[in-house]
Amino acid sequence: SGLYVQPRAPNAQPIHVLPPSVSPYLLFQIGEAAQILSGGLLRATPHAVMRGDDPQNTVSRDTFALFVEPHWDFPLAPPPGVPLTRVYGNKKNDNQNLIPPLRSRLTKVPVDFAQFLADSVTEYYKP
Repeated sequence: SGLYVQPRAPNAQPIHVLPPSVSPYLLFQIGEAAQILSGGLLRATPHAVMRGDDPQNTVSRDTFALFVEPHWDFPLAPPPGVPLTRVYGNKKNDNQNLIPPLRSRLTKVPVDFAQFLADSVTEYYKP
């Protein structure tokens, strides 16, 4: 059980973090706004918290999630001269079952963060 990420490889991989008394870690999840603003240099990584297969699993997860996002009217765009194709990344990695491809939600720039978020919600919840 624990945190799993979808790396550039095809299968989700567990992230093993040792207890703070052994090796303290602070994990950051880079989101799509950072991917857009960095021109694709930083990549949003799909992730999920999953329970293990063992029904007797008594592992608990303590977390403090802090979501930081741009102001609603902040214009999202890659740096000047960076094409959207570089922001989108590899087409092969966009074809995921649960996450609509960024190219279907970011079709023009600049776009206000609020509009990008609304477009993303629409794509995520298409019938």
